[in-house]
Amino acid sequence: FGTHCAALAEPVFAISAFLREEFDLRVAWRGTQEYCKFLDGVNSDKDSAVRRTYEAFASTSEGNLHSHRDYLKTPDLFVETLRDVLQFDDADFAQADLALCSEPAIACMAMHTAGRGKPLIGYFGVHVSFMLRGDEEQLSWYRYLRDELATDSRSTLATVAPYISLQLFYHVPVEIPALRPLSLYTRPARYSQTRPLDVLINKRPNPYWNLAGLLKA
Repeated sequence: FGTHCAALAEPVFAISAFLREEFDLRVAWRGTQEYCKFLDGVNSDKDSAVRRTYEAFASTSEGNLHSHRDYLKTPDLFVETLRDVLQFDDADFAQADLALCSEPAIACMAMHTAGRGKPLIGYFGVHVSFMLRGDEEQLSWYRYLRDELATDSRSTLATVAPYISLQLFYHVPVEIPALRPLSLYTRPARYSQTRPLDVLINKRPNPYWNLAGLLKA
């Protein structure tokens, strides 16, 4: 489950590329937006029970300078409802050997409790409190992340950049590694030698990584 296509695709394409001998990978995408279909190999989730659950609880508040902020209206009820949907209304989740969660990260709580021992991968492209507005909502999620999810040996958690891992360490505190995006979902991109001065890199690391180091790598 995840709403951000690129962050959700990262672990899937990494497993597909590097662990193809160990895994027969078949993916049931949940929560993905309509524009995800433009990523090769990613399907948008148009009308699953999981998608309808997310849309029922997601909302947006307007900010300054044409900005907006996405949030969950009642996060506790969202987690309970999503857990029940996964347990009783999603055959793909019931049959899956591995669960994957991304954004909003609090969905990992629902997947972890619904999975009943199912291994879980969490890959976070923004802070884990994304879409949580209240202090108590965030603290409740932090406690679960610290005491339940991060201590479960079947859970594998990572972020896309060091600054997110440092935020987590400060707020939770839990040490979660940062694994730089590989952008393997850009498979249609090929080096053609027609533009030798152009370099294709993932846009996300630009503000958070040393650009000179990236180009030298």
